Amino acid sequence: MNNRDDRGVEWSFWLFMLAFFIVWMLRATVLFRIDASIESEVVRTFYSNAVKLLLWVVPVFINLICVDKTDPLHYLKLSTRVDKLGLIAASMVSAAYFALIIVTSPLIGGRTIESLLMAQPATVARTLGLVSISPLWEEILFRGFVLHKLWSRARFWTANLISSLMFTMAHWPYWIYSRMALAGFARLSASIFVLGLLFGYVFKRTHSLWPAVVVHIVNNFLSSFLNG
Repeated sequence: MNNRDDRGVEWSFWLFMLAFFIVWMLRATVLFRIDASIESEVVRTFYSNAVKLLLWVVPVFINLICVDKTDPLHYLKLSTRVDKLGLIAASMVSAAYFALIIVTSPLIGGRTIESLLMAQPATVARTLGLVSISPLWEEILFRGFVLHKLWSRARFWTANLISSLMFTMAHWPYWIYSRMALAGFARLSASIFVLGLLFGYVFKRTHSLWPAVVVHIVNNFLSSFLNG
């Protein structure tokens, strides 16, 4: 690819992300009243995931097929083989992170792991079902697409830092709209930024998006019990 074509691809990526953040900001603020009007948690979660699929995933596939002229499943590493040695390393790092979260949760006002261990099986299964879809959509956009794009133009950790910041920023519109306290805003931003780095690391070491999705699901599952 010549420099002119490369600049074209780069501009198309940043225009894509600008359009995403504009649309997502509207969805997460003024249009969030639709979510709030749905009383059933299951229906609300289904609706939210359907919207996220439409706004986060469908445009990525269209962009990869129509602009980049590439196989989206391969590019997003949804069809690549998992690196087994990388999976072991990624699993160890992820386990250490989750152990730290479990230990420190009560120290920052959260619950102990007992909240999960004492939960009814039906509650555990229901919670797992509710938190298992959104991580796939988020990982497709921010690791499979954004991190991969940035990584093709910069060193991995530079790309991972930028993609993790963008991942964190995607949470800001709703927090601002809901008038979250500054302390909570800063704490959650730091937490999600670190999580983004972890998901990116797992993505890099395993050469597949699926382990990052699994780690993301585990994080959301634990958070449902530790943070409530």
